[in-house]
Amino acid sequence: MKIIKTLVYTLLFVAFLLPHSLSFAAAPTPGDEQPKMEKMEEQDYFLIFRKLFFSTTYNSLKCQDNIYRLLKAINVQRKNLENVKVIFIFDKYHYKILNPEPNQILDQSINRPSITLYKTRIVPTRDMPPNKFRYHVVASVNDQILDFDYSDSPVILPADEYFKNMFTPRSSSSDQRNSLFNRLTIRAIPADEYMNRHPRHPSYYLYNLGEKYHASSVTDYLKSILFFLDNQQ
Repeated sequence: MKIIKTLVYTLLFVAFLLPHSLSFAAAPTPGDEQPKMEKMEEQDYFLIFRKLFFSTTYNSLKCQDNIYRLLKAINVQRKNLENVKVIFIFDKYHYKILNPEPNQILDQSINRPSITLYKTRIVPTRDMPPNKFRYHVVASVNDQILDFDYSDSPVILPADEYFKNMFTPRSSSSDQRNSLFNRLTIRAIPADEYMNRHPRHPSYYLYNLGEKYHASSVTDYLKSILFFLDNQQ
């Protein structure tokens, strides 16, 4: 009986102390780094992205539609689209299909410029990577890339890491990578505008749209991100 009483008292004492110890553990000390709003926002969007990544709505041949569904899902959950962009990626010579050089006017067999993706999701409707794409469409959240076709698992990546892994083979030199990044072109469209204008044929975004949606090389795009981050510090 004495042993039982001792055990009961011990359990009651522990039950009394536990909530207090948890409250002390949960309270951040003044020196603790608080989570940044951007990181919390990215995490919210990633959870939505991950759910769609494994859903039956994914279409391996319609990257722009996959991104549109992502925007709709974000919008339904009343998440802010202000820091979200839709990014079209294509070869800078794509415009020549509509505006050929003088010596190409008679050549009706001009090939559509393509880009090579080296780290693509493995699906039955596509060959094994690397794959040839005419263009590709991804989303960015605070310059972190969300791509339904990047790999077999959903990830969110810094833009520089994404472009390096996705568009260049491991054996490429820095000169080869720089040459490619100066040729690869992106057009970033604010997510809310893309939602309002969809569906448009993807080719709309691959040609010269003037000042509406400025096109830039991947090199310049990455430089602009680094410049922004440097000024934020």
